[in-house]
Amino acid sequence: MTSRLTMAEANCPAALHTVIEKALQIDPTRRYSTIAEFRNDLQNVLDYRPITARRTGRMEKLRLWVRRQPALAGLSICLLALMLAVGGLGLHAASVANIATVEAEEVRRLADAYILDFDNYILEIETDPLIPGEARNGFIQRLRRRQDRMREDSLSRSDMTYLANVGQFILVEYRELSGRAEDARDLLTSISTQFQLLYRAGYKMEDLAFDLFQTHIRLGQIEFGFGEMLKSARHYETAKEYIAELYDRDASNPDYADCYAAILRKLGLQMIRMDEVASAEETLCHALDLAEEAKRLSPENPERWRHIAGSWSELALVATTEGDTTEADKCWRQAIGTSAEMLEAANGDPLLRVDVVLFLTEYSVYCLEQNRLDEAEELLDKASTQCDVLIRQRPDLAFGREFRLSEIQLRNRIAAARKKTSSE
Repeated sequence: MTSRLTMAEANCPAALHTVIEKALQIDPTRRYSTIAEFRNDLQNVLDYRPITARRTGRMEKLRLWVRRQPALAGLSICLLALMLAVGGLGLHAASVANIATVEAEEVRRLADAYILDFDNYILEIETDPLIPGEARNGFIQRLRRRQDRMREDSLSRSDMTYLANVGQFILVEYRELSGRAEDARDLLTSISTQFQLLYRAGYKMEDLAFDLFQTHIRLGQIEFGFGEMLKSARHYETAKEYIAELYDRDASNPDYADCYAAILRKLGLQMIRMDEVASAEETLCHALDLAEEAKRLSPENPERWRHIAGSWSELALVATTEGDTTEADKCWRQAIGTSAEMLEAANGDPLLRVDVVLFLTEYSVYCLEQNRLDEAEELLDKASTQCDVLIRQRPDLAFGREFRLSEIQLRNRIAAARKKTSSE
């Protein structure tokens, strides 16, 4: 009716349109209640005065339509929701496809840059007169194989970065062979950092770990080499044999003794987990002897004491496994005492203070498990005090925040144990 009225007279005043619309409403509550009200509004239109009727808005019309046609309204809403869902999925798929395309293009550009780098490596090796022909061809073939892999479309950014670093590692081996040890060391340090980032991101590269370890050791980078070896537990035995041979050749080198002790500690922990307690004890005692020898050879370096304290803490685990509480207490006290001496010798180095906090906390947990609650609480208080100092020294270290969470949990366990003991 309203649309016909509008079409019939386009110049119909808006006020008159509103009055007629109200008069024609189906709902009695929305119509004029009396003829007098209708007449008054018509007179107001003629006199150009405000009318009492109000135009029905779009939302109100929609609400009324929904009330009159609930089934049709429900169907319309379902269709609208379906259209939005399909549209949303389409947009998401397009977005994902676009991201994948951009990522693929970036990986391709990265590959092109790395392939060019490999060409430069090959040129460097080809023009070096000091390298024997067979060795030169071996390096070049290894680089070309990686180049060919880089041309594959299925590689991810991590794959590409890994291959690029392998190429640089081949270059390290070449420079080492050509007598440029300093250049080889610098490049090896750089790529080892990249390998560590890849490893932490979950990239598997166990086959390369031991090669990196050996190369670092050959170039005199003991600590870096040990870090590379740690990436692959299955190389511990091989690494032990390798470093043992180096130590036998030069027992006066504190780095060899220290690295040897570190590897034996890792092997000892593996043996404890496998319930090979006797072998673990023998291995850890050997690690302790080597760590003390490294300290004797290099007393000015407080970090040499770390493997001494660590070996004592692991021997405490062995004693606990065997049920020898007296020996376990002795080992824990030795670990804490050694770490405290190390911290004092290092003038309160915050990273060494972390070791002190850890040993105190671990001994506190041990005492709690033995139901020695007063000792457990006292040790935890000491650990908390050391952590306060650590946080003041290095507020950026996440260890302080992590310890606070562990401290709350441990104090709750001690309180629960006290409550249980008192109730019994």
